[in-house]
Amino acid sequence: MDYIDLKRSKLYVKLKVKKANGEDLQDGDTVGPVNLILQSLWSQLDVYIQGQMVTSSNTYYPYKCMMKTLLQYGQDAKSTQLSSSLYLKDRYGHMDEISTNTGLYERRKFISNSKTLEMEGPIFSDIFEMDRYLLNMLSLKLKLYRNDPSFCLMSGEIDTNYHISLEDVVIKLCSTYTSIVGVWVYFKVRGSPFWPPSWNLRTLRFYGILKKLNPYYCYQVDERSPASLKYEDQRIISEFMDSSQSIEWETDSQRENPELIEENRKLREKLRSSKEKLKTLKLKLQTLKDL
Repeated sequence: MDYIDLKRSKLYVKLKVKKANGEDLQDGDTVGPVNLILQSLWSQLDVYIQGQMVTSSNTYYPYKCMMKTLLQYGQDAKSTQLSSSLYLKDRYGHMDEISTNTGLYERRKFISNSKTLEMEGPIFSDIFEMDRYLLNMLSLKLKLYRNDPSFCLMSGEIDTNYHISLEDVVIKLCSTYTSIVGVWVYFKVRGSPFWPPSWNLRTLRFYGILKKLNPYYCYQVDERSPASLKYEDQRIISEFMDSSQSIEWETDSQRENPELIEENRKLREKLRSSKEKLKTLKLKLQTLKDL
């Protein structure tokens, strides 16, 4: 019996970078792909099983891939296996530069003179990271939305008129085989399954994984490299749930500034005093109702 191993499945892309008029690149063309271009080609990835979308739909797929690559993989993996996705680290402090960015210089060699570039790498979707197999009888559909070429390419020219021609896009699904004897023993040990009660929810369903840690990043859309994240000196970051503030914390810039710390302390005292007054008022109103 065959199963599909989504965690070991890969995305394969074959492409060429040409000028907008269809001509090949020349030696003087200063254009190169951004870091992790295999995932930067797509703005959105939707996964459907049996016609039902099982992933959250948004246009932040390349940023999600970059964050997971930086946080989940070690230096050994980044310098070896991730190079198949054309992950070549940008030079620190020179991510938006064309002439001094050593990472961009190395990546540019792969597309110079419109050479064919073949890449293969993981699919960064929540369902593709689970340690369980998928039945091969199920209908699996992936929908990829392309990014604009200006997002995937970096150039020092003012008129960046280049085009990415996709020659082949393949999803390589990894399948595993389990003998029928093993399947029979498995179901014999497990017995009849206990099915959960069925219900019909009318509220919006969240298909992603609830995170224990929510990282926040700020970036400027006018920068050349999408991976060039800027720290905009935020003072306080707050999260709201159902129009009510659930959490608030200080940023590093506020911790280093005594004046901001004192100002924040006064604001917190005023907020605490207002909450106490409101609580007292509610108790008085409740007492009057009881009378």
